[in-house]
Amino acid sequence: VQTGNSFKDISEYATIGGALGLAEKDLSRFTETMIDLNTATGGVFAGEEGAKGIAVFLKQLNLGIDQAENFGSAIAVIGDKYADIGDETVNVATRLTGLSAIIDTNQYQLIGLAGVMADLGLATDSNANGVNRAFLQIDKVLGGGVKNAKEKLEEMAEVAGMTSEEFKKAWGKDAVDTFLRFTDGLKSNVFNEINDAISKSSSKVKDYADVLGLSTEQFKKLWSNDSRKAFDDYVNALGELDDEGVVASKVLGDLGIASVNTAQTLLRLAGNGNEVRDAIKLTEKAWKDNTALMEKSNKIYDTTE
Repeated sequence: VQTGNSFKDISEYATIGGALGLAEKDLSRFTETMIDLNTATGGVFAGEEGAKGIAVFLKQLNLGIDQAENFGSAIAVIGDKYADIGDETVNVATRLTGLSAIIDTNQYQLIGLAGVMADLGLATDSNANGVNRAFLQIDKVLGGGVKNAKEKLEEMAEVAGMTSEEFKKAWGKDAVDTFLRFTDGLKSNVFNEINDAISKSSSKVKDYADVLGLSTEQFKKLWSNDSRKAFDDYVNALGELDDEGVVASKVLGDLGIASVNTAQTLLRLAGNGNEVRDAIKLTEKAWKDNTALMEKSNKIYDTTE
């Protein structure tokens, strides 16, 4: 069994800790935590890059470096649940820390959301940036910082199954949970957009067909045979396009979220709201218990003796 820590790795953990200005006692603890985390995750946090991601996450959220072990326990648990995607979770979570400047959020929400995104294959920088853009645009609408903000808020709230006032209140209380309600509603909203276009023989059908590289008639036939599969094919195909001239969803276009990459990220995240909520609860418990990292790494150490 590989514990995954070379002398070079350990030296780089200490170097990063030193660059953070850690006292000798804290430096030793940080280095030990990185050794355990890299061991527990099969070597994906080796060396300088592994330590940097964690250090940046903690710094961005104004968390002390003394909580690196808590962070490691949360990542170990998420890695167990989602087939050892700890490094991808950290990469996405670190990208999402910018949300703390827009909304009231915490480390449990960011790690939980990042874990599910990574599990869905949404672990690229562009995926994380798309989520950041969506949060920013929704917050702008709520703040009245866009044209026709009232109408856009009504449309956005309807997708989430709320009134405008309910949406504003929910966003202020828990923006991440409200975002999940919006994305969950988005899937059925876009599905109905396409279904309505086909039933009314709208010219929009050609736009949907073009995304899949099909003729209008071919797309209609595909939809008629299996609309759910056709919808999934449409969402997946969005990831193969550039942004020019494509509006993936009317509601997203109206909200100013025109990027097809962002649209695909949100649509693939759609329907996974409860999964994210469960991951957030799991992360919070692991962080507060702070035992998972030690337990997992010790099991590995025991097998090497």
